[in-house]
Formats: sequence, C-alpha cells, structure tokens
Amino acid sequence: MKRLLEILAFLYIVTFSAYADGKWTQKAAFGGTARYRATGFSINGKGYLGTGGDGSSLYKDFWEYDPQTNVWTQKADFGGTARDHAVGFSIGSKGYIGTGVDSWDKTKDFWEYDPQTNAWTQKADFGGTARLAAVGFSIGDKGYIGTGSVTKDFWEYDPQTNAWTQKADFGGGLRSQAVGFSIGDKGYIGTGWNGSSVLKDFWEYDPQTNVWTQKADFGGTARWGVVGFSVGNSGYIGLGYDGLLGEGTSKKDLWNYDKEMDTWTQKADFSGSARWEAGGFSIGSKGYIGTGKDKRGSTVYIMGDFWEYDTTTSFVVEPPVTLPNEYKLYQNSPNPFNTSTTISYSIPEKSYIEIAIYNSAGQKIECLINNLHEAGRYEVQWNASKISSGIYFYRIVAGSTDNLSEQFVECKEMILLR
Repeated sequence: MKRLLEILAFLYIVTFSAYADGKWTQKAAFGGTARYRATGFSINGKGYLGTGGDGSSLYKDFWEYDPQTNVWTQKADFGGTARDHAVGFSIGSKGYIGTGVDSWDKTKDFWEYDPQTNAWTQKADFGGTARLAAVGFSIGDKGYIGTGSVTKDFWEYDPQTNAWTQKADFGGGLRSQAVGFSIGDKGYIGTGWNGSSVLKDFWEYDPQTNVWTQKADFGGTARWGVVGFSVGNSGYIGLGYDGLLGEGTSKKDLWNYDKEMDTWTQKADFSGSARWEAGGFSIGSKGYIGTGKDKRGSTVYIMGDFWEYDTTTSFVVEPPVTLPNEYKLYQNSPNPFNTSTTISYSIPEKSYIEIAIYNSAGQKIECLINNLHEAGRYEVQWNASKISSGIYFYRIVAGSTDNLSEQFVECKEMILLR
C-alpha cells in the first residue's frame, strides 16, 4: 500500500507539471493564402484574421474562425486597401483595423467591422502620423494605438464620439514591431526594435492616470515580430525574431506574464515551427496563433498553419492520493463575477469531460474543456471579458467513452455583472 501511494504521488507531480505548462493543438489551417503580418481580434466567441502579405502580394481578405466547429469562413474584404503591418482590436461587438503599409505608402485610415452585418465602415483617421508596425489593444470601451515606424506617441480612440485623443507618450521610447495586449483595466506594450537595437523592456499603461510604468523585462531574449494575447488575468508573449534581421534566429518559446506578481514564467513551446510576424488572438481560456514566416538558410517559408493554446488544460488542484468518490460540479467562484470566474469539478474515475457555457436561451456559447481526464479534482477559468452581462449556465457532461455517454450530467447557474 505504501508503494502504491508513492507511485500515485509521483504520477501527480509529473501530471501537474505537464498540465501547468498548457497544451498546443493544431487546428484547421488559416482559410486564406499563407501569409505574415496579418492582424486579428476576437468578438463573441469567434476569431478574425485578415490583411497581411507574402512578400510578393498584399492582401485584404478577411476570415472568421469558429472554435466550436474548427472552421474558417471568408467574410467581407477589409474596407481599406490591401496592406500588411496593420493594427487590430475589438471593442464590444465591433472590430477595428487601421494603419499599416499598402502598395504605395504607410497608411492612417481606420475601419470598423460589424460581424452582424458583415460590413466595414470607415471611421476617423488615426490621430497620429501614418505608420506601420504599430501596437493596438482595447481597454473597456476605448481603443489604443501607439508606437510603430520608430515612434512613441500613443492615442486613444472613442467609438462613441469617433474621435482620437493623444495620450502620454509610450514610456519605453521609440520603437517598431512591439507587441501589446490588455489585462483588465491596464494595457501593456513591450519588446520590438528602435532602429539599432532589439528590445525586451515591458511597460504598463493606466488609462485612469494616463501614466506608463516600467514592469519586469520580458522573460525571453530581446526580440521583435512577436505575437501576444491575454487570457483572464494573464498575458502571453511568444515567437518572434531575436536579433537584427539576418543576425538572429526565429523563436518558438511562449511566456506568461502575471501582472499581480510582475513575473514571467516560461510555458510550453509553440508546437508549430519557429517563426515571426505571426497573427494571434484569444477566445475564452484559449489563445490562437497562426500564419507568419521563417527563414532557414536562403529559403523563406510563409506559414498558413494555425494552433490553439489551452491555458487551462487538465489543471489538477487535488492530488490523486485523495481521489473523489463521486462526480461533482461545484458552484463557480466568485459569483456574481465581473470578468472571470473559476469552475471546479471532481472526477472519481478516468472519464471524458466536457465543460460548456450556455446563455439564457440555452445556446452553447463556449466549450471550456473537452478531453480525457484522470480521476481527481480540477478547475477551469472562464474569461467573460467580451461577454455581455446576464445569467449564464455551465454544464458538465462526463462519459466513459469519447462520445460522452452522459454517465454524469449537471448544470449550474452563474451571474455576470458589469
């Protein structure tokens, strides 16, 4: 018996370490032509990716990705000229793309996409000078664009007034090819290059005080052309190129930023080939990265593959030496909640598990977990930052086979308040 407990304890440690790094899964290849320097965002459980180029052509096609069906659907072409190095973000139920470089010059036009009507509407031009390789993100009901073309100015967009307002210059100085994302009510920008050096500094922007604060340097090597996204209270940065062009190497490492601890932790390497200038976005508890380019010797490779990173894959919170004796779905915490909440559940035996979120009309809006579990207690976080207030339901289905024979089903209610 003592030997059995030692083996179980060892398996727990190994399992916990592997799961904590997250998991990459290859998904359906991007629906358009392979490319790099595309831009994207997510709206209401769907991802969007478009524009970009392949070294000989620039594109303006625009595609929607449905993680539930793993299918890409072509949507209305981007409203501006074909271009690469543009910036994209979403605010509420609308997406926005602007700036970049087309066949003639750098641009500053700015466009709104409505997925309900599948239509693009031109909005007020970006408030700064025309530029490429800028950074953009949204915080609450405002959008932000800054840096790019080795600049440091930073601008706020208000979709209610369709107006741009200049804010405090980016704290890290001039740069291009940086990366940015938002976590809660703060924005973050880091990495990139300033025309002579490759950078790894990382900065936090507070829109309430209009102040930039330097945080812990990015955990990997200095680089540019990286991709970033946020999930819940964490940010992720990875891939990129770690030197001046021709002097560095393409990367595939992924790093997690904890804003509360101001620390970086390396996670599971990207499972595709190393690359830079890829596109990415997040949907719920998952991040998505695809497209991009790599150069090996004298050959340039243009990518069209697409990958999902599960930040919550099988995260064990109770050692299997204290196995549950029944299936159980616990009440989410906190509840009510504002942005994210944690759902816990127990599994008494090896089972296939699905955890899904439903709206008040009974429609499935997101699947958080759908894989095989060993016995144990687990938790998964639902990030509802882009979901409207209301009553939602979460449902567990457990089965002994991969077709979910419904050995156990339970549903609970939760309340999202803004």
